Amino acid sequence: MALLASCGDPAGSGGDGRAVEDASAGGADPRPDVVLIVIDTLRADHLGLYGYPVETAPFLSELGRRSAVFDRAFSTSSWTAPATASVMTGLYPTRHGLTRGFFAQRDDEEAVAEQGQTSLDLTPLPEGVETLAERLGREGYRTRGFATNRNVCPQLGFSRGFDDFALQRFDAEQVLEALEGWRSELEEGGPHFLYLHFNDVHMPYNPRPPWYSQAEGEVEEKIARYDSEISFLDATLERLYRSFGWDRGTLLWIASDHGEEFQEHGHYGHVFSLHQELVHVLMMAHGPDLGIVPCRVEVNASLVDVYPTVLDLVGLPVETERDGVSLSGVLRGERWAGRLLRERVLFAHRRKATAPEDMWAAILGNWKLIERDDTGQRLLFDFDADPGEKRSVIEDNEVMVQTLEEQLARFREAAGSAPSARVEIPLDREALEDLKALGYFGED
Repeated sequence: MALLASCGDPAGSGGDGRAVEDASAGGADPRPDVVLIVIDTLRADHLGLYGYPVETAPFLSELGRRSAVFDRAFSTSSWTAPATASVMTGLYPTRHGLTRGFFAQRDDEEAVAEQGQTSLDLTPLPEGVETLAERLGREGYRTRGFATNRNVCPQLGFSRGFDDFALQRFDAEQVLEALEGWRSELEEGGPHFLYLHFNDVHMPYNPRPPWYSQAEGEVEEKIARYDSEISFLDATLERLYRSFGWDRGTLLWIASDHGEEFQEHGHYGHVFSLHQELVHVLMMAHGPDLGIVPCRVEVNASLVDVYPTVLDLVGLPVETERDGVSLSGVLRGERWAGRLLRERVLFAHRRKATAPEDMWAAILGNWKLIERDDTGQRLLFDFDADPGEKRSVIEDNEVMVQTLEEQLARFREAAGSAPSARVEIPLDREALEDLKALGYFGED
């Protein structure tokens, strides 16, 4: 893995963002296109970009050498709906309120079997929360979105603000083919915002030749299939990048919404947990003509930071009521910018699908505190010393525990103000089979 200078550090390149000023000096529209790519279920430590011994994503590694890569980026949850909503709003799940999406339960499955159709009671994004698409559209951007996970659906509010929004259970190559139908609109004058949500890496892990080789053992075989899906998607991303010219005049932001567990803590998939394999995510920003410096961002960052940073990089003011902060100074290599973020505490939340029970995480530096309401369990991990979070050190670090508990208590108090709107969404047999294939039926 090639090592780059740290962003926002005195040892870095000291970029000053003049590229943006120079672009506007020639009379061209200074606003770049914005391409936001969310890769569902991609854990960061299965990428060569983050030190994985197998190079599953050579294009992302190559692009990373020309981008700002966040080494310590964290999701706000461990599944799609709340995490993606945080990307789109800059708010934690307890603030945007989308904590129950298409994670159907056993009783839902039984109702479909008996009645042929039932409905799910879900919590959509509230109307009063402006999304990134709505904000950019209000500023004159043409907006288009393409999602391939049922959780990223219009009923939950994800299509708001888009001129065109498609939800299809496609693989990456099919998305690429579909985008060809949008090419003329995307290449028209004036800036556009394109959001692509890829679901290839998600269960059921289709084996993808030539990258797949059968492995012995249940865990090993699942990982072999999972890794081959990463490689398949990576190859398609490279084709998209080159075909649509995202190397110029474009802010390209790539992130995963959450990771995946392969029995590290006794489970498969992304169930009721907030361990590193689920919340440490890929996040990178590419925009050389926007002054983004190729580097490794070493300070902690969160998916809630995407919304304010994108707005800041395209020259739009950021509302102060968002949970995230703009990382534009770090990305442009401004001296000492990262130091302002080192004392920030980040949070993650997971609501149990079978009952209104919650799990919480507070992250500061290399420390993570996890609290579970249903059992009262509290765990503290130093994930630099213990990346797999195998041993809680809560008994040996009273000061850090107190610091994180105080921060988490304040965060939990504010959670009571989250919106509580509900929407009933029909669930028929076709939808049921789709959800079952994706692993969205279970106890957690």
